[in-house]
Amino acid sequence: MHYHKGMRIEWSEEKNELLKANRNLSFEQVKVEIVAGRFIGPEDNPARDGQKRILVKIGGYPVIVPFVVTEEGSWFLKTAYKCRAAKGRI
Repeated sequence: MHYHKGMRIEWSEEKNELLKANRNLSFEQVKVEIVAGRFIGPEDNPARDGQKRILVKIGGYPVIVPFVVTEEGSWFLKTAYKCRAAKGRI
């Protein structure tokens, strides 16, 4: 499974507002990195069955982004969080 141009990337606006307020991140920032092809993955999310995750860099910091693939094939972003342990990967 790979991202391809024109693929839909979706998220909850409520969750996006929480990310902006609490983590200084947004799904819009994540989408920019995905569309530009600047990410590692997808890979299985070891914390949640049925989820995938990617790794992007935002503001010079690695960010893990769990997501699910919808029935239509879109990527539905679940959350985003900075991960110091992933610095060597991206």
